[in-house]
Amino acid sequence: MPVKKKLYQVLTLSGALIMCNFLNANDLNQTRKKRSVVMQYWQSFSELSMNNSSLCVVTRDESDLECYSLYEDGSRLLTRRKKIDGKYTSVSLGKDHYCAIGKEDKSIYCWGENNYGQLGNGNPISKVPVLTPNKVKSSQSFLKIASGSKNTYAINDQGYLYGWGDNSKGQLGLLVSPVIEPTQIFISGTTASQINSKFIAVSAGDNYVCAISNVGNENGIKFGNLYCAGDNSFGQIGIADASPFINGLRQAGSKHYISISAGKSHACAITKDKKVECWGNNNFGQIGVNPSLNPYFSSPQLINSSNPELKFNTNLGFTKVTAMESSTCVIDQYLRIFCFGDNTFGQVGGDPKVGTLEISSLFGEKRYIQFEPKIPFPSWNFQFKSVVGNARTTCAISNGRENPFECWGFLDKNRYETISIGNSAKCGLSLIGNKLLCESKNTEAYSYPTYWSSPVNTPFASFDSFKQVSVGLYRACAVHATYTRNLYCWFDNRLLEQHEAYRLHPTDIHNMNFEIKKVIVGTKHICVIRKNEDSMYCTGENSFGQLGNGNTNNVDILGRFNFVKVELPNVKFIDLALSFNSTCGVTSTNDVYCFGSNQYGELGTSKLRNNLFKTTPQNIPNIKLKNIYAGLNHFCGFDANPELKDNDNKLVCWGDNSFGQITKTNRNKKPVTINNSSSYVSVALGNNTTCALNNLNKTFCFGSNENKIITNDTNTFSVSIPTAVQTDKLFKSIAVGDNEACGILKSDSTLTCWGKTK
Repeated sequence: MPVKKKLYQVLTLSGALIMCNFLNANDLNQTRKKRSVVMQYWQSFSELSMNNSSLCVVTRDESDLECYSLYEDGSRLLTRRKKIDGKYTSVSLGKDHYCAIGKEDKSIYCWGENNYGQLGNGNPISKVPVLTPNKVKSSQSFLKIASGSKNTYAINDQGYLYGWGDNSKGQLGLLVSPVIEPTQIFISGTTASQINSKFIAVSAGDNYVCAISNVGNENGIKFGNLYCAGDNSFGQIGIADASPFINGLRQAGSKHYISISAGKSHACAITKDKKVECWGNNNFGQIGVNPSLNPYFSSPQLINSSNPELKFNTNLGFTKVTAMESSTCVIDQYLRIFCFGDNTFGQVGGDPKVGTLEISSLFGEKRYIQFEPKIPFPSWNFQFKSVVGNARTTCAISNGRENPFECWGFLDKNRYETISIGNSAKCGLSLIGNKLLCESKNTEAYSYPTYWSSPVNTPFASFDSFKQVSVGLYRACAVHATYTRNLYCWFDNRLLEQHEAYRLHPTDIHNMNFEIKKVIVGTKHICVIRKNEDSMYCTGENSFGQLGNGNTNNVDILGRFNFVKVELPNVKFIDLALSFNSTCGVTSTNDVYCFGSNQYGELGTSKLRNNLFKTTPQNIPNIKLKNIYAGLNHFCGFDANPELKDNDNKLVCWGDNSFGQITKTNRNKKPVTINNSSSYVSVALGNNTTCALNNLNKTFCFGSNENKIITNDTNTFSVSIPTAVQTDKLFKSIAVGDNEACGILKSDSTLTCWGKTK
């Protein structure tokens, strides 16, 4: 067996002693989520590459190269987006360096660390990183590139293999180390007939490399023999040799292969008959075998599955394989993805503790391994064209017209700045970067748009930053942080037959010719405040005049997003709120205007004699508010009386009180002050429930208890006095939806929800 010359940690699994790579203490000590999280980036991509600190992408249409930092800000989001100068067709990341193939000249450009000559620019090795792409010292045109931990490899347009960087483990098969410029690599013991051997694929791991020679072509698919060189501590060279490293390319495996992928210390390849074989380190089941049976393999092992539902054993159509740090993913001919190996961070998919084996480390940390191939999220109906990953995260490019990519696995807990709850989903803004975080509330396939929120109950993160978000019954809208055309909206799958253009992901509203500062999404209508002008515009259903434009004609919300201006000249709005069939706004002078239905007193008056609705704004006399919020049929806001002390608030409510949601027992349809509300600092309204947060970050609710938001007592249907809820928690912000309430914890800005959360 290969000799081990690495640092180890001792793990126990089912009574067996297993030797594993020593893991960075920072990785081990990360707080882990109980389930995978998912993020989606909606843009067309042709290629991804990642290491343990960065992710780089090549856009499909423009050949732009963009790189992002991972994990550094303590959030689950990509940070420090950086566009790399130039146009590129391919990118590959090593441990601390980056290389890409130029689109026009087919040259290779590298940047990052050059302490082993891995940039190949011919300059002496240096500990000073190169910050911008430098052309490698070669006049060759290259088609393929692969970066290892300390090396870079490439295949030119003639099929010849080149390499540069560290050679301390014989991974270049040369007599010198380091190698600071591209140098041709030959098969070890090359005969005269092999001197011109050409290659079709190359992949590099930690101090080792594997490549496939060009032997033949069948039905348009090239195939060849497999050769590997370098570090052999875990048998990753794939030959029956106990040497700790192999100097120069030696043949591995007994078949013809069409694809190769080298992970940190294990490798996988696809055979000519499109089966998958893996070898090397198996400490986390990344070879597809229970590690208690064998922690590593020095020869290729056929990957199988005992799950007959996957039909993995009979599937002869695998087309892509990716060996990552301690896990493996494969894609079959139907573009389905299967993963196995370390799932401690959810990088294989789903809850790490479900269907996995638990391993305890020397440090008391627990790791969860999934050695049987699995579909990351069985309910997904996605197809994938490629997949990459690192020690904690897996990312894949979806197949289809637009080719977005999505990632899953550990990226820390979501931390929120704000939250909004609707019928199908809840969305918020992240604490860092103000990225849009959306999460479906249901597990049904129709629960929310396919490429925005998955049928599984996991959150997605936006690519861009936003200022504000509002979620309604079947729709959600957000205000983009930087664009002038800044209104973005998306829809529940139950509306897809009515609307195509905005169904899959947040999309800017193309016919909006002005910038907005706030949007509120109601059940059947949407209203915005226009930036600079501060006037109100609305769109959607108008059967009760809730659009405020003087008539009851509906506006086509789904087709064109035509917004009509609310008829109230020379008035500037600072806030707005939408109930089921009514709209209210607060002006810059703190006056309150409402319009639409007054069936439940939503307009704050009982003096409508001729009808139960108004199509133009009606002032509510004798009240001035700082802000305004809406439930199903009631409104609340904080009194703006200048005589009130800074630390003394009054909460004013009006409208429906069928469940005690404005605390008073009478229904005189006039605004009333909520008793003992002087300590309240914020308020959130759900359908028929009102919740408030006080200056001690405690939460009080009143109104309907149908969904157990106020108390778990099944005999309590409603509560008409403010009642303390979630008494063991302190929140900095709260929101109430149709069936649940959520609070952002003061301690760590994570989200806690209660009520009918599913």
